[in-house]
Amino acid sequence: MSMPTTRTSFSTEKRLGAVVAETADRFGTPLAVPLMDLTLEKQAMLLALGVHEGQVESYHLSMPIQDRPEFIPHSTHAGHL
Repeated sequence: MSMPTTRTSFSTEKRLGAVVAETADRFGTPLAVPLMDLTLEKQAMLLALGVHEGQVESYHLSMPIQDRPEFIPHSTHAGHL
């Protein structure tokens, strides 16, 4: 698979920029980038890890989840991670 030429890449970037600008204009927003709110996912994950409900909103992981001593993956899911 060959890398696109600079001209092709620039053309694609210009088209993508035009789509972003048109979408932003259409919806009256400064950027046409959707906001991802992962609050519910964070809450479910932290509660499953034993974080107290009152700490969920401000809690931040200090290490990768798989390095936490209380994290034990289910053997049935190990091949699907």
